[in-house]
Amino acid sequence: SFKRVKGNVDASGVSTSGAVNVNNAATPCVADPDGYYRNPCAAYSVIGGTDLWKVQVTNGGNVPATSASVVDVLPKPGDVYLRSGSARGSTYRPVFAGGVALITDTASAVSSYVWQVSTAANPCPSYGTDPNCASAG
Repeated sequence: SFKRVKGNVDASGVSTSGAVNVNNAATPCVADPDGYYRNPCAAYSVIGGTDLWKVQVTNGGNVPATSASVVDVLPKPGDVYLRSGSARGSTYRPVFAGGVALITDTASAVSSYVWQVSTAANPCPSYGTDPNCASAG
């Protein structure tokens, strides 16, 4: 699984600002065919701009999955990574604008999803022992 981000998009969904490699700024970032960047590159965001996020989840095993939980915490100053508790270094807090869609391949055509939004400071406080975030705030 991975997350990709396209920062500061215009009305047609094209990124107007690119990305930076957070491990080595001299190393160029290459977007996927849809214009999204992934770690170690961070898409540039601007205050008042619009970013688009794409999350891809793949069952790489040989047993069909019956469920999956995907947790993505939007950044905010002072936030931490879910598992390690280490500082993420975020300097701003974006506003979630909605618009979640599920796109599947033919093998997963019967899939469905439920999405939830939380404004809790730590929406998944026991991630290490509760990776499904059943105790989410």
